[in-house]
Amino acid sequence: MKVRAFTALAVTTISLAIATGVPAYAASAGSAPTTAPAASAPAAPASAPDTARGQAADELDTVYEVVKTAKGYAITVFDPAAGVSNAQLRSELAKAGHKVLAKGTNPGDAIAAASGSTSVTATAAAVSTSCQAYGTAREWCGHRWAANGFEDPAVYMLDHTSSAWPVSAATNTWYQAQGIDAYYRWYTNGCPGGGRHCVHVYNAYYGATGWAGLTTWGTDSTGDYDNTTNVTVKLNDTYGGTAANHRNVACHELGHALGLNHNTSTGSCLYYMQGTTLYPNSDDFNILPRMYGY
Repeated sequence: MKVRAFTALAVTTISLAIATGVPAYAASAGSAPTTAPAASAPAAPASAPDTARGQAADELDTVYEVVKTAKGYAITVFDPAAGVSNAQLRSELAKAGHKVLAKGTNPGDAIAAASGSTSVTATAAAVSTSCQAYGTAREWCGHRWAANGFEDPAVYMLDHTSSAWPVSAATNTWYQAQGIDAYYRWYTNGCPGGGRHCVHVYNAYYGATGWAGLTTWGTDSTGDYDNTTNVTVKLNDTYGGTAANHRNVACHELGHALGLNHNTSTGSCLYYMQGTTLYPNSDDFNILPRMYGY
């Protein structure tokens, strides 16, 4: 747990979580700094819903796949390799047999349609309404970790990767955020349990299917996230890249694992296209405490 540096802000948390792709984000008030995370966050400027900018805006586009599993559903966000557009990524994934959602399609809507459940549909709408935005940062709607008795949710990144992937360094950067505690742990030490969450991080040559990294969250049949055992990050060795590229991808995917969607600024590692930005921007740091109830 870190010392809290933010004023408390009421945030509605939906326990029955369904991910949505283009939500009506809840606006925050005030003005966010644009460099390092501040010790005390000023009020953020009112953020217009993303729909006002157009659901098809490239910097707001996310490539999703929803798959029925034994427990419920798995929602994966695929992030394109350098030089690959989201349109090309969808095409390559389709060739590989993935059933990715069309541009602008909400995963929550896809799950609701597949389940035929009115309660799941209502939950998707509720999650979308409560979803947070701060400056250029966006929440991955419905993907919030439970505190489980801790002051902040404790999320352990269990590292299965080779030394080419700086998972430890990326985790240590995200640990600086208020509202959630991200810890590094080598996978052989196991998940500590006791209400703590774990994300398994892997690397391999996953093939030239257009993505550099992906993050998957799982749900049970009602839409609740099994966020203790069912969150996975994969880093693709197929596309090579420099140390900076690998740091960018690791930072990006761990941001998704903490509940963030893409950032519309090229100054954040969560920008939708792969680059060489090594760190989150201040808006990424400022949105997390608002998501987790500071």
